[in-house]
This record gives sequence, structure tokens and C-alpha cells, in this order.
Amino acid sequence: MGSEFVLRCKKCGYEKGFQLGIGMMYSSLEHIIDCVHARRRKLILGILKNKTIPQHKDHPFETNPFYEHRVYRCKTCNKLYQRFYVKIDYEDNGVEKTYETRFSCSKCMKKLLPAGDNSDVIKKHPCPCCGAKKLEKTQGGFWD
Repeated sequence: MGSEFVLRCKKCGYEKGFQLGIGMMYSSLEHIIDCVHARRRKLILGILKNKTIPQHKDHPFETNPFYEHRVYRCKTCNKLYQRFYVKIDYEDNGVEKTYETRFSCSKCMKKLLPAGDNSDVIKKHPCPCCGAKKLEKTQGGFWD
């Protein structure tokens, strides 16, 4: 079950909702591949179909592939995004490799960084609209 929250700036009134995590329909990456940007789908499906995907030996409860909705921010222009993150550890001809989604800001094209979802972390981010560090997080509930 995923969670959702709303960020609101106490200074300018900026407000944006976010969904984090995964829902019950997310039993496999193939079932929800439409969450992945079209440019990445073919590559991910090729890895899943043609490569060996081992389970984590050191972390048996960690899933491989791992995927979820996350919040990202642009350090340059402060814009916030919800993106679908995917990480796959796989073997290619005996060589261990990792595929991991990377994201860029649609405004300035800089690399996006995970924003986290902890209230204390969020409060440290400047508002994407006015730049003030007056963001507050309100729990919106859960989604499935």
C-alpha cells in the first residue's frame, strides 16, 4: 500500500500532492510497466526477459527488481517531481550489472535528486514557487 501527502508553502500557498511507494496491483514490474517512461520500457523489458535476475543473497527480503513512486527535486530550480524509480540488479554474461533510473529536470535539465519523504527533510527544501523554506507536509492517507 502506498502513501500520499501534500506539500504546501506557508508563505505563497504553493501546493502539490505526491504518491509514494507501490499498490497492490504492483505485484511485478511487467504488470505496471506503463509507469515507466516510454523511452525506458524497451530496455527494462529486455533486461527482464533476456538477463539473469538473481535474488539478493545478503538481503533475502529485498526485492529485485525494486520499484516505487518517489519524490525528486531539482537542486538548481527547486522544482519537485513525482517519478517512478526502478532498480534492477542483473547478470550479463557472468558480469554483475545494475540498471537504475535517473531523472532530469524538465525546466533546467539538471539531474534530479531524491527529496525524501520525511517531514524534517521536506522542511529544508525551498519552495519551488517563491524559494522560501516554508514547506509543510500534511499526510494525505494511503492509496492502492
